[in-house]
Amino acid sequence: MIDFLLAISILASARHPHLYSTTADVARARFNAQKYEWAKAYFTAAQVEADKWAAMNDAQLRALIPPAGSIYAYGLSGCPICGANWPVWGANGIADISKPGLVICPKCRHVFPDAEHPDPGTGWHNPENGRDYYFIGVYNAHVAQMVTLHALRDLSTCYAITGDRKYSRAAASLFDQLADVYPTSIVGAFDYPNGDHNTGRLERPQYQVARVLVLLADDLDLLYDSPDFSAPSASGKGSVREYVEQNIIADGGKYCYDFVNTGKMALTNGQADYVRGALAAGIILDKKEWIDCALTGPYRLESFIDNCLDRDGQYYETSVGYSDHCLSLYTDMAEMLYNLRTPEHPNGINYYEHPKLQKALFKAGIDINCMGHTPRFGDWGPDTAAVTSDKHFSLCPYVFSEMLEARAADKAGRVKWAAARSYICDGEVEARRSDKALGDFRHWFFWHADKIEEHSGPMPKFDPQPILGGRGVAVLRSGEGSKGKAALLRYGPSLNHSHFDDLNLNFFDLGRELTYDLGYALGSAHVQVGWSKTTASHNLVVVNEKNQLTEPGSGGSAYFYVEKGPVRAVEASSEASYVSEGVKTYRRTLALIDAGKGSYLVDIFRVAGGNQHDLMWHFGGTLAGINGADMGNVEPGSLAGPDIEWGTKVIAGGDLAGCADKGTYWAAPPGNGYGFLYNVRRSTSISPECTATWKVDDKQDTVSLHMLPEPGAQIITAKAPGIELSLPKPEYAIVRRKGHNLKSAFVSVVEASENGGAVRSVKRMECDADEAVGVEIETMDGTDYVLSSTKAEPVVFKTASGEAIRFNGLFGFLRERDEKIERGVLTGGTELSMASYKLTSDKAQYMAKVMAVDLKQAQLTLDKELPTDFMGQIVYINRGDYSHNSPYYIKSVNGKNLALAEDLVLSRGQIGTEKPVSADTIMNIVPLPRARIVSWKPSGYFRGKLIVNNRTGASSSIIDVNDDYLSIRVHNPGAFKPGDGFTIYDVQVGDEVKIPVSVSD
Repeated sequence: MIDFLLAISILASARHPHLYSTTADVARARFNAQKYEWAKAYFTAAQVEADKWAAMNDAQLRALIPPAGSIYAYGLSGCPICGANWPVWGANGIADISKPGLVICPKCRHVFPDAEHPDPGTGWHNPENGRDYYFIGVYNAHVAQMVTLHALRDLSTCYAITGDRKYSRAAASLFDQLADVYPTSIVGAFDYPNGDHNTGRLERPQYQVARVLVLLADDLDLLYDSPDFSAPSASGKGSVREYVEQNIIADGGKYCYDFVNTGKMALTNGQADYVRGALAAGIILDKKEWIDCALTGPYRLESFIDNCLDRDGQYYETSVGYSDHCLSLYTDMAEMLYNLRTPEHPNGINYYEHPKLQKALFKAGIDINCMGHTPRFGDWGPDTAAVTSDKHFSLCPYVFSEMLEARAADKAGRVKWAAARSYICDGEVEARRSDKALGDFRHWFFWHADKIEEHSGPMPKFDPQPILGGRGVAVLRSGEGSKGKAALLRYGPSLNHSHFDDLNLNFFDLGRELTYDLGYALGSAHVQVGWSKTTASHNLVVVNEKNQLTEPGSGGSAYFYVEKGPVRAVEASSEASYVSEGVKTYRRTLALIDAGKGSYLVDIFRVAGGNQHDLMWHFGGTLAGINGADMGNVEPGSLAGPDIEWGTKVIAGGDLAGCADKGTYWAAPPGNGYGFLYNVRRSTSISPECTATWKVDDKQDTVSLHMLPEPGAQIITAKAPGIELSLPKPEYAIVRRKGHNLKSAFVSVVEASENGGAVRSVKRMECDADEAVGVEIETMDGTDYVLSSTKAEPVVFKTASGEAIRFNGLFGFLRERDEKIERGVLTGGTELSMASYKLTSDKAQYMAKVMAVDLKQAQLTLDKELPTDFMGQIVYINRGDYSHNSPYYIKSVNGKNLALAEDLVLSRGQIGTEKPVSADTIMNIVPLPRARIVSWKPSGYFRGKLIVNNRTGASSSIIDVNDDYLSIRVHNPGAFKPGDGFTIYDVQVGDEVKIPVSVSD
């Protein structure tokens, strides 16, 4: 059967459909709809909807489409009467085609427009609050969504499966009428943040045009050979097919192609959208130059893979939500190129065989997952859900595993990806194919998913990596599933779609993300710009009440990771975050320690420099109280002062009441987020240990935060808004210290519990060294000691009972039970002793110099031999002029030869013909997305790195990459000529290698 379908595909390769599906795929979909319940359910639902459209006559269908010149709108202003937020584009019953031109508020049920709120089609301006409301625009957007996302999709699917012309007739009417208005609707959503400067098609602004264009191209492809599309267009301009090709596919394709070539979007997700829009239109219209922008231009798919995916397969934009989204864009292009048939590519191109893309599509999603949660950092909506399942399932890795299995080049590949799919589904593949959570991916499954080959043999394991060095993320994990715990520390550079939150912490327990990252909704909203994105809204230290990243540079280095039960620990720093404030140390140490039936988290945050340090803590739920601190009365205003209070003024759409004249992307004064923290209370006295408790829900679930304030500290509590009216309002506990050229070492212990937890008390230990911190944690079973020092030098700690602990290392852990040491862990040191117990190591760390590098095989030759038992451990590679070190997993050690488990390539590009801006600059035409941080300043990420000419092998080192993503300053610009391709590598001769030693008993 498979061979027969393949033969059909080859014979019909020049006919439609051929964009996302082929005649073989149509045959498969027909078979699926008869054979499998998941496919039958999908097709039945599509047919039910398609039949409704098919029952309408030509005039009724055409009347649905808004006339030329109509306005389309999101509806961001919400309801002018009750102030409720509205779902965008008239969703969730706000608009309905049975009530043309009207919208209904989902909260107060008022119908608009009306006599008090008239809308002639151009919107209504409220003179009282200064906001604009586009009621008819919202209705028009709803219709556009209904037609382009649903009606044409269902009709084209049903026609392709059944051949019944009632479906193609209805589709032809809608398409023909849509072609009338498509090239005239050039603004996109009228209330999109760019305002008068916005462009688009129908309701879609900018790169979102491509998101609909590719669907319309797919629909036309499935309907292409219908006689109804060969019939004359009502416009009198050729056939329906020709009119649609010209006014929708060609018009939208040119829009996308022109934007690609401006280069303004670099290699962001928006640019990927533009490229795939041009590619889809190019394939339908056989326009080689549009196709080539995805194959040979500087913004080709391979450029995205080379420069946006790191050695761990992690995507560069600092948001997992955008990572998942952009991978779907890459696979969308990969699908089209898989089916591409041109003289240059008679058999198409299979990008699913690209090793880095394979890693990104599957393993990267597992590595970043935190106990069933995809972590919220940067621009992505908050996660307030509770996970109750203990299964491995994660949506994107599952969907992508299906794609990888379907597109595997050989049987071995199919077996490999079928096993991966079985793992992520816990063997329940058939059930997952029926999961409504698949959303729009169900369309791909219907056409391309084949018979499930049962996995035989042992189930593979895909253990998540704790250190993701390319992205700069460390994850500590204990347990699995809904009962598991995880702490994520992000120390890498804050790039596009990031917040100002280097060294932020996300903590997961009780099935939730307890730290409730406020996240992202509308990027231009006042609450987003002035609060959620600021440093102060996160769980970290704010210096001098300023945001991070106001100067060039971001991100830093990891120093060690240790996992030796019952403890997992990591340390990282990011001094670049606060260059503006003269900060010399900005360093965080985390230890996740099992105790009783749960775990607790020790957090040590060191800061040196600046005159005020505010350690910000917040969790989901309600702050029930603080033990150990006497709190004063609620103060007027906010933490910014008595005359400022923004936190209570958030209205629909995330803007601030009375501030309509401020426009979009406005940060409310003083611009640091402190004005959003209201209901402020300050301590009048505090104890050496203060415990804040958050009640998580209506059950007994709580989060306890044990704080050990240093002398002169003050505790402050406050409340703040979520980014939408319907979201929880977080409550903060802040530890503040002030002083000239201040030096702080904040110590906190976090424990979540269903029944009170294991931690009884927490104390800061006395010690004889400024760089060292010791924490004594009394639990229900005994006492734990956590020791930390930034320098591996001899330190003596004193316990509460007067016992001495001798320590020489970076990290140490002792567990005492019944006056005996039950467990000891020592990292990066030589001694950890208490009373008669002693744990030692011959070496604190192994250090060597790189003498030679095999760049293709990721093998280093060192100046010293290493022990052979380092396989699977982490090596940290650095050089004096690098902005950060690079952790790599060790594949093998053989004497002086060290093989790394990951690729050494950082980026690839090509020299253009533009005149260099300076004598030491080479002009690259392929953007390097890691070169610029979220505040649009140079990141320093490539500083000092090796750049090699792919043609000649000549090389140089990079001075830096400018914030245009393109111009690269190098020490030897003469090594590169126009047209030369180049590769930037992470490791080179002369680099220093460090491997901290961890021992335990």
